[in-house]
Amino acid sequence: MSGAFNNDGRGISPLIATSWERCNKLMKRETWNVPHQAQGVTFASIYRRKKAMLTLGQAALEDAWEYMAPRECALFILDETACILSRNGDPQTLQQLSALGFNDGTYCAEGIIGTCALSLAAISGQAVKTMADQHFKQALWNWAFCATPLFDSKGRLTGTIALACPVEQTTAADLPLTLAIAREVGNLLLTDSLLAETNRHLNQLNALLESMDDGVISWDEQGNLQFI
Repeated sequence: MSGAFNNDGRGISPLIATSWERCNKLMKRETWNVPHQAQGVTFASIYRRKKAMLTLGQAALEDAWEYMAPRECALFILDETACILSRNGDPQTLQQLSALGFNDGTYCAEGIIGTCALSLAAISGQAVKTMADQHFKQALWNWAFCATPLFDSKGRLTGTIALACPVEQTTAADLPLTLAIAREVGNLLLTDSLLAETNRHLNQLNALLESMDDGVISWDEQGNLQFI
């Protein structure tokens, strides 16, 4: 590829083509600089803020990897800024990605690593796969990335579930896998949120009852008696 993005009729999605055009104005394809990495107190602060998502997400990734091993791939959890928070998978693949700079705390924003599913999923709010020369940076042409955004109980972007593997190892099931994991984690986050809200309401009701000498009657919108 040279100059503008060359689609060549290969069915490249407009999302990837548009990203490639943006990157063409900002950086060079041939050069690769190790991405910026959050470390120390900064990374610890980000990690604590995403503790609920990470607890559920890491368990889901470990379950997925149990059935995928010994495949040459890596599974990532990123936050809404495309910062890698957790990694799992094949040790050799993780080492190869680490050599490129993909470590815990690495920022994978489009303005840093170019066109890649790791950032496009958060930008677009949809599942994305990029592989080979769909990536703007030539350093990523030997890799395939699949990523699906993760949303919290209020529908806000809270992170991304991603899979990375050598391009010759990629399969059609990779993107649906990240989608399934993201949905599982999203549903668990919603369940935890609803449970916490229910407990808050119950505590409020108990506090109200303890402060009253009179009786209380409660009914639903259909008029069915729920509480006396």
